[in-house]
Amino acid sequence: MNILRTLCLLVTFSTSIAQITDFLRVEGRNAVNEQNEIVPLRGINFDAEFWAWDWDTTRHNNYADASDIRFMDSLGANVIRLCLNYQYFESADGFNFIDNYLSWCDTSGIYVLLDMHVVPLGNDIFFNSIAQRQLIDTWQAIAGEYRDREVVLGYDLMNEPGPADSSLWYDFANRLIDSIRVVDSTHIIMIENTLGGEVFEIIDEPNIIYSYHDYSPFVVTHAAADWAGDSPVPTDYGYPGEVLSGTNWVTYSEDQFYWNTNSPNWRNWDSGNLIVPPGVEFAYVKPNVHGNVGTVYYDDFAAAKNGVSEVVYNADVETASWVRPGQPANWSFYTSGSHTGTWASVAHDGSRSLSISGTSDGWGVWGQDGWILIEPLIRVTPGDTLRATAWILANNINGGGVSVGFDYLSGNYELYNRQHLRDDIARYVNWSAENNKAIWCGEFGCMSAAPGNSQETLVRDKVAVMNEQEIGWAMWSYRAYQPPSFSPRYGDSVDVPLTNVLTQGYAGELWPESVVDLTIAHEGADVVLRWSPLDGAVSYTVFASLESTTDLQQYTIVGTTADSTFVQAGGIAAPRQFYVVVADY
Repeated sequence: MNILRTLCLLVTFSTSIAQITDFLRVEGRNAVNEQNEIVPLRGINFDAEFWAWDWDTTRHNNYADASDIRFMDSLGANVIRLCLNYQYFESADGFNFIDNYLSWCDTSGIYVLLDMHVVPLGNDIFFNSIAQRQLIDTWQAIAGEYRDREVVLGYDLMNEPGPADSSLWYDFANRLIDSIRVVDSTHIIMIENTLGGEVFEIIDEPNIIYSYHDYSPFVVTHAAADWAGDSPVPTDYGYPGEVLSGTNWVTYSEDQFYWNTNSPNWRNWDSGNLIVPPGVEFAYVKPNVHGNVGTVYYDDFAAAKNGVSEVVYNADVETASWVRPGQPANWSFYTSGSHTGTWASVAHDGSRSLSISGTSDGWGVWGQDGWILIEPLIRVTPGDTLRATAWILANNINGGGVSVGFDYLSGNYELYNRQHLRDDIARYVNWSAENNKAIWCGEFGCMSAAPGNSQETLVRDKVAVMNEQEIGWAMWSYRAYQPPSFSPRYGDSVDVPLTNVLTQGYAGELWPESVVDLTIAHEGADVVLRWSPLDGAVSYTVFASLESTTDLQQYTIVGTTADSTFVQAGGIAAPRQFYVVVADY
């Protein structure tokens, strides 16, 4: 985990008065001012702890003040995305909250994008006409209040809409736009694509910016995040490098045996020694049945690898999932047919167990695999010996079988570098070019728990790609009170490396990746590479390949250096080599 690198603020940031006098509008793929000059929109989110309303209705008002806006001005930001909760507007508080930011930002020359981050009923709003009416009325009131304020960039209608059918969102978005245009025909409207990640549906309205969020690769950007699922995102994977993108089921413990006789009492089950087969990286304890078993209950699991105890997440099955209401944390049910699984109120100890019911052919299992959330999984290598135990109650078996064993998995991995980041957003860039529409990245960032200098390196490369493609952006988010987080500010302290990246990014920096004047010479058996240093580079990584290719994944790293010369000892021995030198910032 990163050690927080902070510098306490001991100075007052002085900026000149630069009151905003121009409305911005969309012209083709850009935002422009009243002089028709392109304005690259680069900034940061001010989340104002929008989630805290339910237990603290004043917290958002204490998130920041004028000094924070002056600080962002000193870095070169020209926009903030201000997160709103619809509940703020149940009183005058919501308008007072916005007024403060408009006052601070206006004098610093920073635009404010008003972002409705929390809407009535969340994503259930698409199925509730009363909630829809409430949001329509709220946006119309906001637009009516601020229609004459140049400092307002525009209105971001809804954060990360997530209906299963994206047409529900675009239909509702059109209604929101129509209601805003009744009172405000001037300001830009920001519309996001859905969480499904589809490329946008074109809105029949000229003054629209289409916004996407970019948190790839998730296992790096959300390292240690404990809100993505029932277990935290692992902190093993850094950027650039090979990162986990998911898991594959390989097989199950075929050497397990089955219990097929009834018992009226709870019975302790021991799987015996089970050997991990080839091609496996992970395993999890798996209660399972096949055929007619009536109803079987499982409780109080334990596991061991090579004789040493391993942690089984939610082993006593007492903890509820916070992402799947009414289900046990870390456990998911799967079946090949009609078997059912429930979080039962019958227990060996405590009050809960896992049950599987079925009276026909097929199988049912409870498992712990979940995307990149591998913390509950046991890390294994082929040949390891695993053992599982559990308490089982099964008194209605009729020709079926009951067991506890393991499922075995392997990982899916992707090599993440700057080119992969380009590829991740290529569908948006291509859509923008084909349709002559403006796009913007409303959120991106990286948690400080990502290993090494992954946070600032990944943010830097994302910013470089967006600046290269002339896409505006706002990093998530300005302030946190303790690490790990995405933020450059902790209380009144500053994360210096991340802040330096933002400062350069706001100025349009591209951070060139590769040197362009590489020379190669032989000195005895060694290969000597020389190039001109790049401003800001702290080191260089040297790649070599036996074949000429533009695909960096086909190259092997042969070394790193802090200066602009590299010697590959014995490099002349290779019959033919091609080199690429990549700058690290």
